Parts: sequence; structure tokens; C-alpha cells
Amino acid sequence: MGAQSADSDDLLPPAVARLGADRTAVYRLDVIGVDTADVVRSAGGWLFDRAMAGWDVQVTLTRSGDLRPLQILGLRTGDRRDESVAVAAAGELGGRVQAALRRGRTEVTVWNAGRLTALVPVRHVLSAAACAFKAQALAAAGLDPAGVHPAEVFHGGNRSLLVVPSDLTAI
Repeated sequence: MGAQSADSDDLLPPAVARLGADRTAVYRLDVIGVDTADVVRSAGGWLFDRAMAGWDVQVTLTRSGDLRPLQILGLRTGDRRDESVAVAAAGELGGRVQAALRRGRTEVTVWNAGRLTALVPVRHVLSAAACAFKAQALAAAGLDPAGVHPAEVFHGGNRSLLVVPSDLTAI
């Protein structure tokens, strides 16, 4: 019986792509939310699952507050002020999403889609770990931890551009 060897690419997390010669690319997800409670309640499970799959998930909030619930989910937090993530108000965010969709170079996923008619409903089924960690994050945010549902619903656009299969499915 011979030993089987594993290709080094087989050992990489799903969100890490091999570029060659000791270089890897990590998929990045920039999240803009109003506050911690909004992000945890609306997308905490999906963001946890992406972070655990090796994605670099960074959350930027338009209102300051306790970041511990986001840290429970394994998310990085920051105060990035570059054009790609800085927003002054929720109304401006809608314009930025529309512009990103027109450029067609990025996947856009939002909760509370409002007037963003170019987006289609999608959902993410949470892993068991995501449900458990989201419950803890909700409690840390002062929200009811019993409010964890097995799926989170969003609206998305430009999914055909993805190099990796999306964890979001159309509904």
C-alpha cells in the first residue's frame, strides 16, 4: 500500500488561490454597516462563514460602538477612509452600490436593499458553527441570541464575475 501525497494547493483554505512561487491571493470582503448590531443581525453568520473559509473580511461602521460582537465572529474592524469603503450616510451608500454595479468589476451583496432594483434575492445557509458564533455575537451586542435563523437573505449583483463558486444562492 503506497502513501498518497497531497498537493500543497489542496492544503489551502477555499478562499486562498495559488498564484505560484510562494505567492497566494486571499479573497477580500469589505463590509459597510451602520452599526455593530446591524451587521451582526443582518449578516453575522455569512460573514463568519466567509472568514472561516479564509476570506479577509473587514467591517467598517458608519457609527462607532462596541466592536466585540464583530470580533467574536472573527471579523477585522477598521476605520478605512479610502473611497472604496468610506461613506457619509446611508443614502450615499446606495449611490456607491449602484456605481459599483455599473462598473461591473465586483460582486455586490446588500441587506435592506431598498431602491436597488438591479439586485436579485440571494441567501446563505449558515453552518452550525456560524449559528453558534452568531448567537454569542448577538448576545454581546445586547440582542436576542434566539434570533438566529438557519439562513440569511440578501440582495446581490454581478455574481457571474466570481472566480470561485459563490456561497450565496438565488432564491
